[in-house]
Amino acid sequence: MNKKSKSKKKKEEYVPTEAFWKELLIELGNAESSIKEGETKKGLKQISDVKGSITNLMK
Repeated sequence: MNKKSKSKKKKEEYVPTEAFWKELLIELGNAESSIKEGETKKGLKQISDVKGSITNLMK
């Protein structure tokens, strides 16, 4: 009996660019500014977005 080997598609690994990291730093800076200006909800949303970007990168 011949077993067919199931070929798994190799997930192409994304390597974040310098621009990607700069964008995240800008977003964190914007979040910091929003919180300092009293816009806590807006700042927390921006932090959540950055967290999501990093989480997606790690998948």
